[in-house]
Amino acid sequence: MQSRLLERGEGAIAEFSSSECEERCYQLRRMLSTRAPMEPQSSPSMLETHRNSLLKEMAWMAADFKVESQLQRSYTTQLCAYTGKRHSALRKKRAKVCLWSRASN
Repeated sequence: MQSRLLERGEGAIAEFSSSECEERCYQLRRMLSTRAPMEPQSSPSMLETHRNSLLKEMAWMAADFKVESQLQRSYTTQLCAYTGKRHSALRKKRAKVCLWSRASN
């Protein structure tokens, strides 16, 4: 499809012959009639809002808090076990010292 003006290198306005116009109309009609049916489009995804990011952060903080609480409980249990063993060892040692000091009096 070329115009007479553009063939001669004159101007930018295209002047089409009637046969070129009829051919182009035929091509467009054929494209419209043979077009495949359109697939349904998915709904647009939600935009990330401040509220959504706050909710995600709150969920993350809740999970993190749960893990931290479990760690603190396990550390506390270990510390209590160590402290209990240490105190019982000191009591036994003091008891031996007290018995020895009583025996020497």
